Amino acid sequence: MKNIRRTIILCGMAATAALSQQTSGPTATVSAHSPELFVRILPDRLEPQQVTLKPGPVVIVVQNRSTAPNVTLVLDQTGGGRLNSSSLQPSQHHALQSYVLTPGTYVLSETHHPSWTCTITVKPGN
Repeated sequence: MKNIRRTIILCGMAATAALSQQTSGPTATVSAHSPELFVRILPDRLEPQQVTLKPGPVVIVVQNRSTAPNVTLVLDQTGGGRLNSSSLQPSQHHALQSYVLTPGTYVLSETHHPSWTCTITVKPGN
């Protein structure tokens, strides 16, 4: 029952994320008012492959629709190093992580598939 409840909550957050298409950087507190970026892992890529966001807090929601047995996602800031690395197990279809992103370029990628990337550009005034 606990896993079903968690899935329902994550699906609801993913739906909200799909509508808002927003992002942010280093660890932040998740709140109902934080913008969300919804990223799908497909069998051959991440989607969206590019997104532009405003600086500030964001929750990145990942939906795993790939057939890969293990998925390891990393979030790197261009010129700033790695912000996070997390693994999804074969039965894990959703993940979320909160950040506070500052202006710059970030790349979300899957370590075993270097071409699977989502470039996040954070610009003030979007």
